[in-house]
Amino acid sequence: MKSFQSIEYLQGADTIGSTDRGGLNLASADTSTRDAAFPFHWMIEWTVHPSTETFRTWLHGMQSWRNPRVQATDGLGRWIQLLLLWMVPFFLVLRTLAHQVPCETRHNRGDPSRRPFGVAPKRGGGKGRGSQTTVWWTRSPGSWQLRWERASNRAPRQNASIMDLKFGEDVNGTLESGETRLFHTEEVLDEQDLEIHLIVHKGNADLYVVHEPLNHPPSSVFNTWKGDYGSGDELVFVSSKHNDFKAGKLGISVVGRSVESEWTLRLKIFNETRNPENPEKEAIEEIFDQCCNTPSACRTWESERERVPNVCYIKGNFCSSDGHVEIFNVQSDGLDCPFPQQFGRLSKLRTLQLKSNSISGAVSSIADIVSGMRSLERLLIADNELTGELPCNILSNDVHSLDLASNEIRGNLPECLSDATNLEELNLDSNRLEGSLPALPLHLATLRVSENFLSGDFPDVFRSAKSLDSVAMARNRIGGAIPANAFPDTVQELRVANNFLSGELPEDLFQLPYLKIFSGAFNQFSKRLPASTFLSPKLVLLDLRGNRLEGLPTVYKAKNLGYLDIAMNCVRGTIPEGFQDLDNLQFLYMQENAFSGRMNILTSDAHLLQLRALNISYNALYGPLPTGVDKIVKPSNSTNQHMLDVSGNFLNGSLPEFFSDSTLARSAAMGHLTVNLRRNFFSCPLPSHVDWIQDLQCFEDSKVKIPSSIDLLSSYQQCKVETKEENSISSGAVAGIVLALIFMCVVLGSLGYIAWQHHKSRKERYLMNLEEHIELHQQGNEGGCRH
Repeated sequence: MKSFQSIEYLQGADTIGSTDRGGLNLASADTSTRDAAFPFHWMIEWTVHPSTETFRTWLHGMQSWRNPRVQATDGLGRWIQLLLLWMVPFFLVLRTLAHQVPCETRHNRGDPSRRPFGVAPKRGGGKGRGSQTTVWWTRSPGSWQLRWERASNRAPRQNASIMDLKFGEDVNGTLESGETRLFHTEEVLDEQDLEIHLIVHKGNADLYVVHEPLNHPPSSVFNTWKGDYGSGDELVFVSSKHNDFKAGKLGISVVGRSVESEWTLRLKIFNETRNPENPEKEAIEEIFDQCCNTPSACRTWESERERVPNVCYIKGNFCSSDGHVEIFNVQSDGLDCPFPQQFGRLSKLRTLQLKSNSISGAVSSIADIVSGMRSLERLLIADNELTGELPCNILSNDVHSLDLASNEIRGNLPECLSDATNLEELNLDSNRLEGSLPALPLHLATLRVSENFLSGDFPDVFRSAKSLDSVAMARNRIGGAIPANAFPDTVQELRVANNFLSGELPEDLFQLPYLKIFSGAFNQFSKRLPASTFLSPKLVLLDLRGNRLEGLPTVYKAKNLGYLDIAMNCVRGTIPEGFQDLDNLQFLYMQENAFSGRMNILTSDAHLLQLRALNISYNALYGPLPTGVDKIVKPSNSTNQHMLDVSGNFLNGSLPEFFSDSTLARSAAMGHLTVNLRRNFFSCPLPSHVDWIQDLQCFEDSKVKIPSSIDLLSSYQQCKVETKEENSISSGAVAGIVLALIFMCVVLGSLGYIAWQHHKSRKERYLMNLEEHIELHQQGNEGGCRH
């Protein structure tokens, strides 16, 4: 088992990458929140080597089966043991054949019909955990991997000038997506409460507050008040009665989340105690009695009730000066009950946050309750136990943000969705929705419907949403090609991974002026990438792993691109030299393609200075290893993780001397560095002190024959790109079906033979016992005659 530390970089990539047999894996799941530009990743990996340990175990089992003491067991047990032992080499043969499957069928393992092994749509199960955990089985040449991924979020980190903010004064500002404004308040004294209000006039922005001076945006993990309840205005209530309150200056961060946001920041300080009105106080007490009647439920809420004066001072809640509860926030606290009707008596409630509890009930009954709450703007009940279909009346009032992710909502999205004129954010990830997307509301900015069962051709409904900036519809069953001019110019993030999308990517897709993230992994995109792919100055993440792409553009000007994944495609030819012009590239994955020729990347110390992970394994590259890889294996900052994987190529020549540096062995032992050079043809002798690199071999130059043609591919990496009917079956699939039928016949025949042998032995024992019984009976009769 290997545990990896955090990699802070990009927002919610579907798959950050993997290497075969124990290499560095960086992954995060497709997050449904928008409150972090830098996710936190950690992973536990387990790898199995079937070509070594499995065969040795099988051989030992065969030898033990031949042991006379084992054969002394009953016949049925022996035959079952023999059958199970012979299944091992059968599956090893199937695994070997899997490497010969042509490229276009090999990548079908990324189809959404093959969902992650062990992944559950519900995250946290209502037990107070809102982060996402996924278990994956993945195959790389020579190994299988069991990967456990978990992702949580951090606020973005970005240097900015800090402005002093006085109580009672307003500050106006504008921000683009990802930009940050930092503030310090005046001293907040004991017994004082502070109301921090971010009024958003246009677009979307988030508010973070910490009780200490800062020189970067505050983290959302510890000691932070966070006002991000979705789109619209944000409000943070900081009270001296909070358990973690400290007198002194506060740090405030405003983060832009849309193409352009206009906002006003307002601070108000007061000393009087706020008390809820009696009807609302009684309603909340009834909710507590109804939902907190089990030992493990509402522990945080219960401990806060004993410490603070009333519900207004529970951290995350807020009451107006006239005693109305405006924000009710009890998330991840084990509430276990049907959706309480008493919420309808909170007449001025604007935000209801019940994420990650065990709230149950039909969505239609919840809609009947909240449809009468005229002040409600945000309804956030993700990760609970809601069922039924999505009704129209839950969209009919002034709700701006609706988050019902990770529930059990079924059926089609209603056609009335387009009538929800005030809806700006809709999150329905990880449900059981079917059908196709209907027309979208005019002001919708964020749409998340990943991990459902949506089907049909790619929907042409997005341009009607004039303010759309984020679309996530990964892990569905959507097919067809992405049409031209499918999205408005405001789009910043597109996530369509793990679907059945096919055809060429449209040229105008990467001409969207604000596009930062495109994740289209594990589809069936084909032919060349558009010439405009790497021309966008805003593009930060591009993930096209596991498709059928055949070629790359020739011009590379995406100066902000930090993550590029084109692994497991059918890209032929030499590595584009333009990759070296991507100045901010940190993660580059090109494994399992058909690249050939020399490794013309990292040939100069002046290029790719930020590169931290390079995986170009299982291609057909030859020649010496460029000396520029020392930027990866000998980083200036040894606390970050770095990875180099060039395994499975024809690289030859002498290994660079810097691999013998003793500091590299220490970095590898600490988990900061992973280097994979196996299955190449490096010359002997190797530099000293390189035993920290696993499975490293060298060869005499006279015994190494490097392919003379750059188009010659290794036997395990044949990438045949053929034009086939959509429903045609490849030769590899036919071979698999035939072998499966043969195996079923062998299994059924063996079981029948075992049953027949077992029945025969029982019959023989029965006849023997019957003969003995008759003989004894006859002897008894003869004895009786003598008397």
